[in-house]
Amino acid sequence: MGRLRQITFVLFAAGYLVCCPLVLLYAFGYLIRPHAPDALVRTGVLSLATTPPGATVYLGRSRYTGRTPAVLTDLLPGIAHVTLSLKGYRPWRRALPIRAGQATSLPNILLVPESWPSETLLEGPFDALLDIPGAGVCLLTRGRHLQDVTVISTSGRTAHRLAAPGSRWAEARLRSHVIAPRSAFVILFVSTKEGERVLGFDLEADPPAVSDLTALVPRKPDWITWDPGWPGSLFILEDERVSRVDLDAGAVYPSIATGVKGMGAGDRTLTVIRDPGRLERLNARGEPAGPSVPLGPRARALIGERYWWRVIDLEEALLLFGEQGALVSLRPAEDVIRRGARGVRPSRRLARALVWDRERIGLVGGETAGSAAATADGMEPARWLFTHGRDIEQVVWAHEESHAVFRDRDLVRLLEMELYGPPRVHDVAELKRHTAFAYDDKSGLLYFLDPERGSLRTILLVPDPGGMSLEFGWTGRNPAPGRIQGE
Repeated sequence: MGRLRQITFVLFAAGYLVCCPLVLLYAFGYLIRPHAPDALVRTGVLSLATTPPGATVYLGRSRYTGRTPAVLTDLLPGIAHVTLSLKGYRPWRRALPIRAGQATSLPNILLVPESWPSETLLEGPFDALLDIPGAGVCLLTRGRHLQDVTVISTSGRTAHRLAAPGSRWAEARLRSHVIAPRSAFVILFVSTKEGERVLGFDLEADPPAVSDLTALVPRKPDWITWDPGWPGSLFILEDERVSRVDLDAGAVYPSIATGVKGMGAGDRTLTVIRDPGRLERLNARGEPAGPSVPLGPRARALIGERYWWRVIDLEEALLLFGEQGALVSLRPAEDVIRRGARGVRPSRRLARALVWDRERIGLVGGETAGSAAATADGMEPARWLFTHGRDIEQVVWAHEESHAVFRDRDLVRLLEMELYGPPRVHDVAELKRHTAFAYDDKSGLLYFLDPERGSLRTILLVPDPGGMSLEFGWTGRNPAPGRIQGE
């Protein structure tokens, strides 16, 4: 009996000495391959999350037991050929890198449906749609008078008239407008029987609150801008002079900055480019809110003699968007687009921006998955994600800034960006010629005018994880009673 106990103890001790290191190695992400040149291999992890969730995961030809969101562990380093499958959606396929001791994470995979179902919200014909990116509202026009303009809440999915028939401004004729991203305040230049007027509308109010700004705002300023987080302050550039308009006090503070070649408002400061090539940050009174930064000779040469530039602050990097569509990076100083840029869309995280011209969409700043790192100065030339456009007019961020929605001639298209491998483009909808779309990233809803009748339609572009459906509180083809004000 004693002999048996000794043998049992020895066997148990030997098993412990063999198994314990194996368990520890496995816990730290190592596998042993006895017949491989490198017998001890550290494994990697693959994390996948899809919208909508519940997709089946295939690794090569092998099916993973779980569904997305999923974390696949103990993967050998190399390339993993991944397929995601969900009924009603197109298969998603990628060759993903698996790195030893690291996790490859794709948290924003957007599965594309086999078809995009749409729903009519308002019967047309409408003439045009005016989008205000990030503000949660857009405008529909059925004519040139303010009573013909409908305010659509893209986040609340309601509609009301901009000016009720019979009101003071109902017959005012719209000439032009000024908007600021993420702001539901708009400035409209209109013609009335009394003459030209400048009106400010707060579109978040129902009905919209209107202010007559004619005595405060010049008829033909070079540029007007404001910071959505700095309510009540407008900055007006005219003849290289910046004036501040205090809407609450109804006062104008002229020439708070002079010799200005460009400006931009954000984070409760006004950033200006002054002759002869200095960058300054000012407070509401025009006083320094930080040290003045001299621009190098290369930056001054790029700015040149053009009259004014829009300053776009991307954390430590700066972009200038100027006349004739010139787009310039100041850190480092270099051309991004020398001529023909059509727009810049900074990200909400203020670390990068989408830029585009007629045929291309690019990314400036930040870093996309699988791309080269930015320069030591924090910027790099535009990485062109899409280069085969026909007539790109409008680009917005979507799905946690992993995708972009853009208008290419008369098509709304979806661009995948940060998903390893070449970006992919999907056609979403055809829209009325020469009209914009509106996209609300909180609800995932796309709004557009259909090409046949000019009716307002919507598509659920990005469903939420809970499986949001097309429920709008509107019945049939017309707004529910009480949704349109002033009728």
